[in-house]
Order: sequence, then structure tokens, then C-alpha cells
Amino acid sequence: MEYLVVTDSDDVVGGLHVKSDGVVEFNVPFRLLLAKGVRFSDSSDYDAETLQQTINRFGFARGAGRWKDIRVITAHVPAGVFYPRIARPSTDHPQDIPSGYGLNSNHIIEYHQAIVSLKSLLKLFVEIADVVYPTRSNLSAYGPRIRNLLILSCTEFEAAAKAVLRENGYTPRKTNIQDYHKLESAMRLSSYSIRLLEFPEIDLIRPFEDWKTDQSLEQGNRVWN
Repeated sequence: MEYLVVTDSDDVVGGLHVKSDGVVEFNVPFRLLLAKGVRFSDSSDYDAETLQQTINRFGFARGAGRWKDIRVITAHVPAGVFYPRIARPSTDHPQDIPSGYGLNSNHIIEYHQAIVSLKSLLKLFVEIADVVYPTRSNLSAYGPRIRNLLILSCTEFEAAAKAVLRENGYTPRKTNIQDYHKLESAMRLSSYSIRLLEFPEIDLIRPFEDWKTDQSLEQGNRVWN
């Protein structure tokens, strides 16, 4: 049986595998448990609750205070199974974007194409910001280059969303925003935010925040306090 070790915010931080002989193997980051690849064999009757109790005792015995925030849940798929083109930041490196490590040759090409597209969008934004400084009083500014940036950004998102759906076997004849909304439960898009560090007057931007409550993206998304 496979289990996931998750935090209260549903971030996966490790995995557990109960072998046929009752041996439990689990692997979580050092900063949480101060140990790795620990094995123990108390019983062959493990379930999520007994695993939770066992690893709680193990964690507290080693002074890992954060272990109290950990929950054990049954995994939907066995260890090693993944959904193509879907990745979350590593718990150990939350500020880093997912890398291309472990991808096949086709996915590596697509990964780098996506990075190049993102850099192109950022470059266009910087060029616009040199002329129209991002501040509250300028948020209503509009022009051809701003329009082009908006169109390109939406096009890139749509292309990426279609690719994720297609790679995971969802292939309707035509797709729309309702189809892309299906990605929320798997990718947690509503949990992502962007801060423009060089423009502190602009508050956190959460482009998919409304999807957390199944609302349309047209309702909200303020960019300043």
C-alpha cells in the first residue's frame, strides 16, 4: 500500500510504502524528520491512522517539532506514477521552478520551449514598464503593446493548459475555460501568487484565486490594497 505524507496545507513532503512483509519504508526531507529512509516493522496491519501514530512518535523522539503538522493520507497512485506536465515546487526548494530532471527527450524540449516563452513575456513586460511605470495611477493605461502582452499571455496559458489536458488523456474536440478549470484540483493554480519586487506599490497578484471557490476568473483579482 502507498501513502503520502502531507502538511496541513496539503503540500506533499514524503511518501510511505508498506511492503508485503509488513516492513514500512518512508522518505521525507531532513529538515522535517532529521532522518531519511527509516525502516521499522511493527505490524502488517498498517493503515493511515497507525502510520500517523508511528511516525509521530518517531519524529517527536528526534526533536522534529514540525512533525506535528504532518498528516498521512492514502495515495491515489503507486510510488513512481506521475501525471505528465504537472509539477509542484519542491518543499525543500519552494522558490525554485520545477526542473527538467527525469523528463524524456520530448518533454525536455517542451519544458525549455515553455521557459523561453516565459522569458519573452517578461522581456516585453519590462519594456512596457520602462514607458508606463507600474503604479496604481497607471493601472488603467492601455495601448497596442499592452494589448499584445495580454493576448500573448492568454495564448501561452491556453497552449499550456491544452497540453496538460492532452498529455493526461483529456481530448475534447474543442476546449474552453471550463475545461481549463479542471486543472485547479490537480495543479492548485489558485494557490500561486506573483509579487513584482521592483514595484512595491503593486500588491500580490493571484490570477487564479477565484478558482479556489469555483468562481469565474472575471470576478476579482485586485492587484493592490
